Amino acid sequence: MNTLIKYILLSCIVTFLFTSCEETIDVSVPTAPPRLVIEGSIDWIKGTTGNDQQIKLSLSTPFFDTDAVTVTNATVQITKENDQSVFIFTHQNEGIYTTDNFIPELNATYTLEVVYDNETYIATETLMPVTDITTVNQTTEAGFDTEIIEINTFFEDPEDETNFYLARYTSTGELLPVFFTQDDEFSNGNEMFFEWENTDEDDNEDSLPGDEIEINLYGISERYYNYIDLLLEQSGDGGGPFSSTPAPLRGNCNNQTDPNNYAFGYFRLNEISQSTYIVQ
Repeated sequence: MNTLIKYILLSCIVTFLFTSCEETIDVSVPTAPPRLVIEGSIDWIKGTTGNDQQIKLSLSTPFFDTDAVTVTNATVQITKENDQSVFIFTHQNEGIYTTDNFIPELNATYTLEVVYDNETYIATETLMPVTDITTVNQTTEAGFDTEIIEINTFFEDPEDETNFYLARYTSTGELLPVFFTQDDEFSNGNEMFFEWENTDEDDNEDSLPGDEIEINLYGISERYYNYIDLLLEQSGDGGGPFSSTPAPLRGNCNNQTDPNNYAFGYFRLNEISQSTYIVQ
């Protein structure tokens, strides 16, 4: 009799589990009105005039939407504060606004103004200089796995300055670059370096001989350093059960008409030291 009761109870439990798995669970995703997204990256590669620049505008989209909504009817300009030079950006296509007469000046302050939907967004930043990349080499000895190729990028940090750096690595055949940040708090005036192991942890294949790697070293402001550092931390979050929920990151593009309707994105200006390395 006891055996029969146990069998009946077990059958009920199994039936409950399987029928429960078939139930549809609706996940509620928070929604919000679209916000303007400003990709205001002014990059001056050493050895170029830096005249050709672009800014991209779009609207934020719901979580499950994959198609970006571009902004095509905004007015965009940048003013150089020391001489009041104004650079007008003209819409080309897909929300990209360009100019071919920008004049970059190290340590000069620039103000971006975007007018969209009868609202004005303002951001101010300084064009940050960067030291030269001095050496790029590779090794397989520094890491735990001696078969993984490590790319090392060296540069000399200027003395008596507080500097912040961003490194971008773009490898052959990869869709997404990899970024790293670093400051000179403990290395002021000394040789510094970034090290990168292109492994599956970066959602890329391991580097192979013959792969071409483009390396960009940016000088960045402290405020942008804090912003991009937090952005990289959130984008690399493994999403474990006790991880914090990423908060919307507010950049430096402030809405002068309605402060509550702030924009996403960031306006930055950087000098870039660039190098290309062929994996051996």
